[in-house]
Amino acid sequence: MVMDKLFTRLAAFLLCGGSLFCSVMLWVNEQSMILAMVLAGVFVMGLEVAKFSLFVAAKKSRGVVAQTGYYGLAMVLLVLSVLTSVAFFESGTVKGVEQAKRESLAYVQQVKQLNFINEQIALTQKLIKTDADNNYRQRSYEQMTRLNNLYDKHAALSEQLDLIVAPSTGINSVLVSIGSTLHLRTEQVRFFLFFVLAVLIDVSGVACLLFATKSNSENTLTTVIRKRQARRPTANPRDSPAVNHSKNSLTERAEVIANKVLAGAYGESPVVRKIIERERVRHDVVKCAFEHLMAIGKLSKQGKQYVLQT
Repeated sequence: MVMDKLFTRLAAFLLCGGSLFCSVMLWVNEQSMILAMVLAGVFVMGLEVAKFSLFVAAKKSRGVVAQTGYYGLAMVLLVLSVLTSVAFFESGTVKGVEQAKRESLAYVQQVKQLNFINEQIALTQKLIKTDADNNYRQRSYEQMTRLNNLYDKHAALSEQLDLIVAPSTGINSVLVSIGSTLHLRTEQVRFFLFFVLAVLIDVSGVACLLFATKSNSENTLTTVIRKRQARRPTANPRDSPAVNHSKNSLTERAEVIANKVLAGAYGESPVVRKIIERERVRHDVVKCAFEHLMAIGKLSKQGKQYVLQT
């Protein structure tokens, strides 16, 4: 149990931290000024921390209205976090694809041709200006025709440059293969994959966080009952009145009260009236919890007071 909680806390730290990193880096990279980067990082970090805190608060809340409000706001932040993670993955992948495209041989050759045509255009423009200044009109018209041809070549090469496909490497090659199999564009497959990944990261992180913050006292009553039952010899039901020590004899609310009593939440001498006012439960719920604790020897009655047995 201890190792389970340790690994769960580690998973919660890694997943929640990863979600926080994706959100912060996306919004920070969108800014150009240092102050804007700092503010974006602070605001997004605050929203991410609030998302996890609201889930924990909703879990611990006993009021239906408060619990619904916490979960509602937390789900809104969860959806925003998922979309932010998808955008972060997408932007990183697009930058990688563009970088691979620029480093490809076809792209480099096209750029060299465009640079050569740009040089020819600049030279031709100078010749046209010189001929115009020297009243060489015929030669100036010929140079203008050549200049128009150079512009046409430049436009054609620019279109070809945009149509160059980046070499398929790594995850992009897998996405291209899946897209061709399903007759979908690579961008569609990539978005779906990133969306599923972002949902798994955020939802798994929240689930691990809720499990890691589970109070140890929640299982105390069940553990004590099982130990007492294992040590207690089997008795003849005719010799003594039967007492049901199973967990099912308690309602869910009574079990919560019993756990808190065992954890010392109400002090060494718990008072029924104060527990009723504090937890807003009926008298029979507290009475059921107290009777169960007395049956397993964890609570005793001295006069009109109940005393917790340590």
